[in-house]
Amino acid sequence: MLIMATEYKTLKARETAIKAEMEALKAEMIKAMDGADKVTCGQYTITNQIITSNVLNTARLKAERPDVAEQYTEEKETTRFTVR
Repeated sequence: MLIMATEYKTLKARETAIKAEMEALKAEMIKAMDGADKVTCGQYTITNQIITSNVLNTARLKAERPDVAEQYTEEKETTRFTVR
């Protein structure tokens, strides 16, 4: 188990580093797009679009209508796996 946990932590660190590199590259690409929302480059189509969605403000609903919030609140289970 110790070997697996060590390997997991090593891979997690690499994942974090790769995500940081990807974010930096993404920022460079967006800058190079110069405000365009779509660019075609070779076999790739790169898009950077603003997406608008409607979300429920649960904090406000709980504050203003706690009866309704309680009526529509559901308990869900999930698992969280960690190696520290």
